[in-house]
Order: sequence, then structure tokens, then C-alpha cells
Amino acid sequence: MRIFGRHDLVEEQTGARATIQAAVSAWMGEQERAPAATHLLIAKSNAVVRALNTEIRVRWRASGRLS
Repeated sequence: MRIFGRHDLVEEQTGARATIQAAVSAWMGEQERAPAATHLLIAKSNAVVRALNTEIRVRWRASGRLS
């Protein structure tokens, strides 16, 4: 974990909701920065996968990307 911290790859959040929002924000930011690259979100459980997918869909709907 320390090596990730030294490279600014660890970001602490307070609570599950904030963690999901931060992960999706980072993922979407990377997609915008390098659209031709492949970007993955890796989750510990199916419940977290559902939460990530829900947050992504909410944002895509709000931006008109998903109808």
C-alpha cells in the first residue's frame, strides 16, 4: 500500500457512497484523458459492481450519453 501512496495512487474517502463517486469520477476522467485506451474499474463484490454501474448510468443519463 505504501508504494501506491508514494505515487499518489491512493485516495481516502469517507463512506461507501463517496468512494463510489470518487472511483467513477476518476474512471470517467481517465476515459476523457485517453479515450482510445482501455480503462477498468475493479470491484471487490457484486454489490460494489452494481453501485459503480448505477453511478455511471446516472451520470451518462444526465449527460445525454445514455437514454
